[in-house]
Amino acid sequence: MLLFVREGESFAAEIPEWVAQWLRSRQERAERKFLKADESELAVATIPDLQAKVRRQAERQARVESGISEFRLWLYDRIRHGLARLESEPYQVFENAAARLTDAQAPGLARILRQCAGIPNSGEGWQERLLDKLSLLHLATEGFLQSAFLPEDLQQDLRSIVGFTVSQDELLKEATAVRDNWQVMGQRLEIEERLKTQRTWLRGEESGRWALILSFAHGVQPLDQSFSTGSTQDAELVFFPGRMQQRALLKEKFGQAQPLNSFRAYESADAFADDYAQYLASNPWVESFPAALANLKAGFSEGGTMIVYDRENSILPLASVSGVDWQILALSGGFEFSLFGEWNGERLLPLSIVSDSGYARLDQRSLVSVA
Repeated sequence: MLLFVREGESFAAEIPEWVAQWLRSRQERAERKFLKADESELAVATIPDLQAKVRRQAERQARVESGISEFRLWLYDRIRHGLARLESEPYQVFENAAARLTDAQAPGLARILRQCAGIPNSGEGWQERLLDKLSLLHLATEGFLQSAFLPEDLQQDLRSIVGFTVSQDELLKEATAVRDNWQVMGQRLEIEERLKTQRTWLRGEESGRWALILSFAHGVQPLDQSFSTGSTQDAELVFFPGRMQQRALLKEKFGQAQPLNSFRAYESADAFADDYAQYLASNPWVESFPAALANLKAGFSEGGTMIVYDRENSILPLASVSGVDWQILALSGGFEFSLFGEWNGERLLPLSIVSDSGYARLDQRSLVSVA
């Protein structure tokens, strides 16, 4: 050993091949043993976790089905007694039923039911509007209880409506990503008590596919700023399961965002209506649908509310949003423009406009609703 330290160069001969082979085989055996032990430990740890997860899912499924069965009786009673009496009944009639749905872990249905509470006092035609909402609730409850006989994508839609969630981490790992240059069309902010909900609409330049990015924040927590309205971003998105697959998550961005000067849009209101009807046939519970229309002009109806119309004089009424109508008139200057917004089946809520002056986001302050 002393000689090796003093004259190490004398020991610089290469390791014989048979020694190198023996060392490699020894290393490989050690690695296989380690991996086998690691997999064994992982399997032991995973099986109980999976069993517990399946048990929790089964328990929630049973709880939801029980709550929905109870809610069906409430719904039948309302229809049997007639809708007219609901105009004089207190808000608690709806709130109590919604609270029971929440307790049964069906928060999605509870939210829709709470929306029904204000309809009886919403003015002329409230009976039809309330019946529409209650009919959709009835369709959702019946569909969920019979979901075993429905296609997988429709089952996913029903689970989402009822209030089941999908793990975002699992979705990012397992779902196939869609890469495109995504046009950031518009954004809407809703505030209910201290909860903020941000809805960001994207559309693929090449695919034409719509994507909805949701962000939630409570109190002073910041909202997600991954996408800026009026820009185009090369990115990969993953989509939540369902029949039409609109809600998405950002997986990865590439490069810098570029300014958006124009966006893909329907050439006429009729073309938009055809697509909307097709989507509604696939998912009748849709509450808002993205609408981008070109070749529009602005005007006012006989009642004084603002409308937009295309070259064929097909009219789309706009949702009443303070200040936005004058913004549209000022930016368009009486000329044709493109408009993006959310269509709720009756009116279009405008979120952005492209005119001769370029892209402009319509006044965000006017789009904040406080419950």
